[in-house]
Amino acid sequence: MSTYRNGSGRSTIPTEISGLRAVLQRRSKKERAELAAAIVRGQTHLTRLTTVQAARLCGVSAPYVHQVQRANTPVVQLAAE
Repeated sequence: MSTYRNGSGRSTIPTEISGLRAVLQRRSKKERAELAAAIVRGQTHLTRLTTVQAARLCGVSAPYVHQVQRANTPVVQLAAE
């Protein structure tokens, strides 16, 4: 099993990465492929995905995800005094 390593011999594949960090960090094509392979193998877990990222991953639109989120939120009832 090959893992991309930097000059010090330490793996540059994180065990957990947020959705924003995965997008914002500049990575070479090889590093992105290694990250994708680590995610598929279960070595790296995606956390804190944005709504747009989760929507793209699941093949639906971001507004539809927002609509479902609003529909699933519990309604807060104010107690009458």
